[in-house]
Amino acid sequence: MRTRRVKLTAQQLLSRNASEAILDKDNHARDACKYILMSHPEPTVKTFRERAMEVTKPLAEAGDPTSAYIRYLQMKAEEEAEGEPCRIGRYRPWRARRIYG
Repeated sequence: MRTRRVKLTAQQLLSRNASEAILDKDNHARDACKYILMSHPEPTVKTFRERAMEVTKPLAEAGDPTSAYIRYLQMKAEEEAEGEPCRIGRYRPWRARRIYG
């Protein structure tokens, strides 16, 4: 409510965006909120190896290394597929054959 903006003339209002000219005075509450929000870092993301160890370790300790390895391969395939783009629409192989051969 107390945010103040720079006073602009009529000519300046036509050529500039008025919302970008905020005075840096008496904005202590806004600055405090900004610093509080910026002081909280984003949560850490576990690496693929850490996530795989969490999932496969109980299976390996239970004496089922085959299931642990299969689960590891599933997780690896999911990780690799995550970066691939997805198709929108249906696949039309006949169109490619007609154009190229």
